[in-house]
Amino acid sequence: MTGTNDSAVRCRLRATWATLLVLLAASALVALVDLGAFNLAANVGIAVAKCLLVGLVFMELADAPALHRAVAVAGFAWLALLFVLGAMDVLTRTLPEAAS
Repeated sequence: MTGTNDSAVRCRLRATWATLLVLLAASALVALVDLGAFNLAANVGIAVAKCLLVGLVFMELADAPALHRAVAVAGFAWLALLFVLGAMDVLTRTLPEAAS
């Protein structure tokens, strides 16, 4: 690696780190402020942004071979399926009737 390229990589990593810290502060702020129904949407949006930054910059998925990207997408699809199935389990349960 040349010195210029190494400097550019370090600058990009530092910028990503700073962005992740800003997103962390935003996460903490959203947790402290009551935004009603918007809390969930804001937290999920922040989490997706963090996930994309880590995947694209630190895991270098933007420049990775197609197989690596396909495995990453399959992993996220599997995680989404697990969340959906878990939510379906919770949402379809019936509450037991109270004994009188």
